[in-house]
Amino acid sequence: MIVFLLGFMGAGKSYLGRQLAKETGSEYIDLDEELVRQTGMSINEIFEKHGEDHFRKLETEVLHKISNELKLRVDENSGKEKYYFLGCGGGTPCFNNNMEWMNKHGITVWLNPSVIVLFSRLRNEQDDRPLLKGLGEQELLTFIENKLAERRKYYDLSIVKLSDPNYPLSNILTIIKDAQKFF
Repeated sequence: MIVFLLGFMGAGKSYLGRQLAKETGSEYIDLDEELVRQTGMSINEIFEKHGEDHFRKLETEVLHKISNELKLRVDENSGKEKYYFLGCGGGTPCFNNNMEWMNKHGITVWLNPSVIVLFSRLRNEQDDRPLLKGLGEQELLTFIENKLAERRKYYDLSIVKLSDPNYPLSNILTIIKDAQKFF
């Protein structure tokens, strides 16, 4: 089963994905890291040289490629409870019908911590995130609130929604397994 971890930047997708993979003896794949590996360019470089539209096109191509490769691996392991956790970029669900794609190919899990939690995490990571570069604290807070409101309609289509970032791993795994029954 492919588990797509979704949410705003700073929601904890990479951290949780690595923890869940370790807990289950599974694999964690970070979509952004995979995109960097396949293009040979950093996310910042892609944004600066080609713009967001080109980045989103590449992101969708890599999402589909990885999903299809993982689907083959899931099929090879059929009968075994094997998970692949795929951490997606904050905007991934919002472009190119990616949300629909992910819901057809696995379980989508929306990590939805509060705006204050996101702000405290992102305040120190602005240089690494193209959309946040150069924003003052109030601008950052406003950006998070506005962008989250804009993206909520996509995130809200997730099969699983987690608003508490401190759920124990065993509870999160149980929620994912329960959601899988309806998949």
